[in-house]
Amino acid sequence: MKHSSQKFRNALFFLFCVFAHSPLLQAHHSSNLYQLNQLKSLRGVITDAYFGRPHSRYQIEITNRDNSTEVWTVIVQDPEDAERFGYYDQVASIAEGDEMTFIGWPHSRNQREILAHIGYIDGSQIELVPPGGYVRHAMYLAMDSRARDARVLDRVSPVDDNLNRIERLYQWARQNDPIDRAAAQEYLGQARLIGVDEAGEVSYLGAPAYLLCQADSDHAEIFQAEQLVAAAQSQADMNNLIQFIQVHNRVLSKYWELEWNSCGA
Repeated sequence: MKHSSQKFRNALFFLFCVFAHSPLLQAHHSSNLYQLNQLKSLRGVITDAYFGRPHSRYQIEITNRDNSTEVWTVIVQDPEDAERFGYYDQVASIAEGDEMTFIGWPHSRNQREILAHIGYIDGSQIELVPPGGYVRHAMYLAMDSRARDARVLDRVSPVDDNLNRIERLYQWARQNDPIDRAAAQEYLGQARLIGVDEAGEVSYLGAPAYLLCQADSDHAEIFQAEQLVAAAQSQADMNNLIQFIQVHNRVLSKYWELEWNSCGA
């Protein structure tokens, strides 16, 4: 069955509007990566300051009782959260050379990193992150656990090795396992964002705009829209593919945001 490229673009745009603004997919900073049953207090001098997305990050040098020094990473709000909580000006003003105190949760794996809950700036207390941390949607929790476990390979259905890459992508979509598929590909070191090229303009449906810097040559696979449309067996088949790409890209890009310092932040 043939579909026009414009139909594909219209379907792409429609589903983007529906899914990209779903409140269930608006999870932000992860709290499950931090030990929320512990608190760590850091007092020292800011040696590097970044206020921006995907989250603000500061390096703080602390002096131990034996006069040795350590540099810790402190993760706090991005500008949107800072404004929402009413502390935009104070957080934005943190600069290299400032003496500060942070209280927060240690990272579960990264040594010398905390997610700051409270900060003291010029003697004033600022709630940098709510006590419960940021709620993370179940799909990201599933991705986080499955991408580290070889058993995820048993959760996805095998795909014929003789299929070309477009047929393989449709087969993935028809199996309706975008989270398991993304986790399996990540476990194998083969995960890629899925891009759709429409007349030279590439869209990464589902991936937040501020994380599109992840889509470099090593982290993206691009498909031509017309070829995807031509390969669809029906309108429903094409719509199912779009939904698969949306979930796959969103969960993978957010997982990468939390696993490595994406976008140079």
